[in-house]
Amino acid sequence: MISSTTIILLGMLIFLTSSGLIYAFGRGYSFRKEGFLLSYRNLGPIISAISIGMAWAGTPALFIASGQAFGVGLVGLFWFSIGNILTLMLFAFAAQKIRQAVPEGYTLSDFIKEKYGNLSSKVYTYAALVINYVTICVTMVAVVFFINALSGIDKLWISLSLILVSLTLSFKTGFRATVITEMLKFALVVLGLGGIVLALAINPDIKNFTDGIGGVKGLGSDIFGTATAWTVFSTFGIITFFAQISAPWADNNFSQRAFAFGGDQNKIWISYVLGAIFFGVIPIMTGLIGFWGVANGVIPSNPQYAIVSIIEQLVGYPALLVLCSVVLITSVSIIDSQLSCAASLIRTNIINNLDIDETRGLMLTRIGMLILCLAGIITTNWPGITYGYIFLLAACCRLPMGLLTALLVFKPSWFTGKAICISIPLGIATALFGYSYIEYTGDKSWTLPLVLCCVFLPSALSAGLSRIIK
Repeated sequence: MISSTTIILLGMLIFLTSSGLIYAFGRGYSFRKEGFLLSYRNLGPIISAISIGMAWAGTPALFIASGQAFGVGLVGLFWFSIGNILTLMLFAFAAQKIRQAVPEGYTLSDFIKEKYGNLSSKVYTYAALVINYVTICVTMVAVVFFINALSGIDKLWISLSLILVSLTLSFKTGFRATVITEMLKFALVVLGLGGIVLALAINPDIKNFTDGIGGVKGLGSDIFGTATAWTVFSTFGIITFFAQISAPWADNNFSQRAFAFGGDQNKIWISYVLGAIFFGVIPIMTGLIGFWGVANGVIPSNPQYAIVSIIEQLVGYPALLVLCSVVLITSVSIIDSQLSCAASLIRTNIINNLDIDETRGLMLTRIGMLILCLAGIITTNWPGITYGYIFLLAACCRLPMGLLTALLVFKPSWFTGKAICISIPLGIATALFGYSYIEYTGDKSWTLPLVLCCVFLPSALSAGLSRIIK
């Protein structure tokens, strides 16, 4: 649908624009630890809010939200969106508490070290790196399959190009490059998707989106109280809701924004609430596009990327180019954000324990980033990998870290370091093997028990073991 030459030109345009902005506004941030990892802690409330919202707005906000709206209806869009929006608001006050507890810290692992000791901090760091890895994989699989379907370019070459562009940003300038890229992403996403929604809304030949809120089967307009609503909740909603609520606690990205905040630390929470609002605009717009597709009888060539067929058939080729640009900048921004987050974890909580100078420490940090990139490329090109599988698997990986981390922050007296060193690895292993088993057998009846187990068992196990193991 789009030539490989056009895709390459779009990629080059995004790269040159990002690089130009980073060169103009990011000089001097790459030579010292605080500059490379936290932009010298100079983010204001609005910039911080946009950064938080865009760090949360990955490819699922484009493809999963629109796909659920199109395929399932309002109930699918609701369960995708509600947790995503609420979670940043719920995390707002925890982020403020974490920063105030460790004002010169770099990661959530620093808070864990302060409260529970060095070993628990290491365990938490490696668990957070697993979250970084699976988040990168979700983004890469989504965009690589998307570009492959649009242009026919080989998946391996797309993977390599995507990583290369991402590395040229955070690899040299660090977190400052991430923030600048997120500003560009915010402008392109809001203007691009907003323009597409406006074009659909003002076209008199297109039926109103309200005719499509039931999804393609017409059964998904009710959020609660129907058989369809229960099925969507028990097989999709339960995983996504709890995974989204867990994500900021599990993903160091969001603590990193709190540590990079400049100014009155009592107002850190404002950035997270605004960030939730900035994020929420995106799935709402893509969900509406999905509803318009149903109302106007669009039949997508690939149900996972229904938004592509909807935009192509109802708006036209130029709008498809806009969508492609949004997907590219979104994927680059998320990968760059996760690499920057991983760099902070590696430098602060792993390499910091080595007796080496700052220059060598940053070099080893960059090597760690490269290893994470290589793992992402291998996973993305693994035979049989699918977007649906990797999205829900990543969601399950976040589950054991959510409630447990919240309790570690607000109820530290309940736990000991040795107990959480046992429960965190067990929780993540259960999530990985449990959901892989469900996917392999196709028995979705195990989804709800697995989710409940992953959410509540690590906390219960940690609290119980803490009474035995001091």
